[in-house]
Amino acid sequence: RGRDSTLRGSSSREASGLTPAISTRRGKSKRQTLSFTADVKRRGGIYFPGRMWYPNSPSTPPEQTMPKTRPKENHLPPSSLSDSNFESIGHRVHSEDVPRSINARYDEFHPSYRLADVVPSANDRAIVSHWLQNLGTRATEVYEEAARRILPARIQDYLPNAFCAAEGSLPPLQTLFPDLFNIPFPALETPTFTFIDLFAGIGGFHLAMEKLGGRCVFASEWDEDCKRTYESNYGVTPFGDITKIDEKDIPHHDVLCAGFPCQPFSKAGQQLGFSDETKGTLFFDIERILAYHKTKFIVLENVRNLVAHDHGRTWKTISAHLKQLGYRLTPEPLIVSPHHFGVPQIRERVVILGVLDPSRSNEPLSITLPQPCEKKDCSVSTILERGEVDKSYALSESEISEIEMWDEFYKGVKETVIGFPIWAEWFKRAPESNMPDWKKDIIRKNNELYINNKDFIDGWFAKHGNLQSVTPTMRKMEWQCGGDIASAWDALMQKRPSGLRIKRPDCAPALVAIVQVPIIGPKRRRMTVREAARLQSFPDAFIPCPDKHQAYKQFGNAVNVEVIRHCAVELFNATAF
Repeated sequence: RGRDSTLRGSSSREASGLTPAISTRRGKSKRQTLSFTADVKRRGGIYFPGRMWYPNSPSTPPEQTMPKTRPKENHLPPSSLSDSNFESIGHRVHSEDVPRSINARYDEFHPSYRLADVVPSANDRAIVSHWLQNLGTRATEVYEEAARRILPARIQDYLPNAFCAAEGSLPPLQTLFPDLFNIPFPALETPTFTFIDLFAGIGGFHLAMEKLGGRCVFASEWDEDCKRTYESNYGVTPFGDITKIDEKDIPHHDVLCAGFPCQPFSKAGQQLGFSDETKGTLFFDIERILAYHKTKFIVLENVRNLVAHDHGRTWKTISAHLKQLGYRLTPEPLIVSPHHFGVPQIRERVVILGVLDPSRSNEPLSITLPQPCEKKDCSVSTILERGEVDKSYALSESEISEIEMWDEFYKGVKETVIGFPIWAEWFKRAPESNMPDWKKDIIRKNNELYINNKDFIDGWFAKHGNLQSVTPTMRKMEWQCGGDIASAWDALMQKRPSGLRIKRPDCAPALVAIVQVPIIGPKRRRMTVREAARLQSFPDAFIPCPDKHQAYKQFGNAVNVEVIRHCAVELFNATAF
C-alpha cells in the first residue's frame, strides 16, 4: 500500500488527471494534452499519473516524448512466468527506453498477461479472478489477502493505485489481463444485487441474474471443462468442490443460485435427528451456506422427478430444512419448461424459490408465473441458423439410408397414427411369458400392425435385407407426430437407445447430458452447437466449448436462462426486492 503514497501526496488537480503535463506524442502541445486527458475522463476512461504505474520513476518526470512505436520487448511476455524471471521482465518494462511521462497513455506500452501463465494453479486463479472482478466491492475483502500472496509483486505494480474503484479500474485491467476482461459478459459496473453461483456449470444462472442487474461474487463448479467455458465467458475461474470450501470464505451475497443434483437423504436422520438428515448430500452444503450468510433469496433448480423422488420424501426434507432456516417457500416447487416462455424445447424442471422471512417461514410464498405459451405456438425454426453450416453436422450415408427406410415404412402402412413403439424384430413373434405386462402389450400391438399390413411389410423386409445390416437400435422406431406430418423428413428426429424417435417440429426434445443430438429433418443434418445454445436461451455472444461433444453435454446439463430469469423476476416482485 506504500505504492499509494505518491498519488495521495499529489494535488487534487494532478490526481484527477487534469494537470497540464508533458505531451505523450511528438508534436502535441501541452494544451492539446490537457484536452485529451479531459476527453478521456468524459468518455469514462482513466488517466492516471505515470508514477502511479511506475513506482521507481522520479517524482518529477523528465520531459520526454512517447516513441512512435512500442518497443518490441514490451509485447506479450513469455508464456511461462515466475517470480524468478520477473526481475528481468520488470527491468525491460522500466527501462529508459520507455518514457515515464505522467500523461503517458496506459495502453501504449503496458504489458499483457494470461492469468493461467502467471497463476498455473486453478484454485489460485479462482481466488485472483474473483478478486480482480470484484475490486471495489465488499467481496474484495474475502479474496484480497490471498490474491496478493499469489500474484507476483511486479504484476501488482501495474494494478490501479489502491485499486481506484472510485476512479474506475476496468480499462487498465482489460489491458493487463485481456483474457479476464475482454470477454462477452463482463461484470456489471453498477449492480443492484449480488449472487453466488453454486454447481455453476457454464453459467445459466449467471446470465439470468446478470440480466436482472446482479453481480457474481462467487462461483463453484467441479467439472474442469465447464470451468474453462465459464472463465472464457465471465472472466472468473470457478472454485472447485463446494464440499471442501468453508462457508466463511464465501462473500456476503443477496441471492444464492444452485442447480444441485438430486440425491436421496440418509435414513440415518430418522435415528440421529433432524439436523443429521441431509449430511453427506450436496444440499447440505447449500444449507450450511444459507445458515451462515442468512442469504435473502434462494433460486434452486432440479430435475422434474424431485417432487416424487424417494416417494416424496426428498422434497419434504428439503422444504422442512429450508423453513427451519427461516425461508418462506411456495407450497410446491414450480414445474416449468422453456416452451412455457416461447423457447421451443420441452424440458420440465423443478424450480424452488424462497425468501428469508423467519417470522413467517410457515406461511406459503405466493408466486404466479405468466400464462404459459402453448406447445403449438412454438417452432424450432426460430432457433435455426440461417444459411450453410459446417459440413461436420451433415448426416452420414448410412444414417440417411436408415431414416429413408423408416420414412418408407410410415408411408406404406395403412395407419396414419401409430401410438406405440415399432419393434420390427417382434412383428412375427409372440411375447414371452416372463416379460412384464407393458412389454407384452407393445409386442401384441406390433403383431396386429404386421397382420394388417402383411404384404407391404414382407416386401419392405425383403427390400432392406431383413434389416440384417441395420443396427439393433435402429430396428426400432417411435412415431410421435400423430397424423400431423406425412414424412420423417418434415420432423425432428433423435437416435436413442429406444430407437429412432420422430417428433413434430414445434418443440425440440429436451437436451440432456447424454449426447443424443436432435436431427433437423428438413435440413438433413444435426442440430448445431449454436442452435443447442439457443434452446437453452444462451445468447449468440456466448463462447461454447471448442470440443463439440463437450459443448452439447454442457448445454444439456445447463439450466435454461429464460426459465430462471422469469422465475427470479416473479420472486423479486412478490417480495418487493
